[in-house]
Amino acid sequence: NAATLDSIDSTSFLRSDAADAKTSGDLTFNDNIKARFGGAGDLEIYHDGSNSYISDGGTGNLLIRAEPLVAIQDTSGNNSAIFNDGGTVELYHNNSLKFTTQSTGIDVTGTITADGLDMEDNQKILLGTGDDLEIYHDGSNSYIKETAGTGNLRIEANDLRLKNGDGTEDYIKCNQNAAVEIYHNNSKKFETTGYGATVTG
Repeated sequence: NAATLDSIDSTSFLRSDAADAKTSGDLTFNDNIKARFGGAGDLEIYHDGSNSYISDGGTGNLLIRAEPLVAIQDTSGNNSAIFNDGGTVELYHNNSLKFTTQSTGIDVTGTITADGLDMEDNQKILLGTGDDLEIYHDGSNSYIKETAGTGNLRIEANDLRLKNGDGTEDYIKCNQNAAVEIYHNNSKKFETTGYGATVTG
């Protein structure tokens, strides 16, 4: 049921009938043979023997459209990125969700790092319009530093604990509507009370 088209017969890849031009099988392109689209060949799809390319060198943008989502996956179907129509953008590591955009900002699962490593010495997290709050390590000490902004540095919690590095010893306990306790070598030495304070030692 195939007609001849420019000397391409029915045993070749390209087929034609009354409705449309179509193929009866795969279209095969050798390495560096490109499928080109546009008046000036603006869009190219090809494989160079090492890598595969979708290359747009023309005017305008390369737009990828789909509904309800666009997914970028590996050959096993594991997600790398998902773009939901009118909703979140999700980024994955080894098919595990790590980063999600929200209408209010972003959600991060796991550790925030720089250049694939923990943030290096003197690399700062800056917060506030005027970079009022800084969080960083300078190679010797760690800092939560508020110097340029107006107001105070406030740490707010119903119950606040200052502890040693592995969390096994208390320095200070601040209890909502109750005592503030100060410790020496994990032994309580000072405690506020409703009538004043109690000192041990």
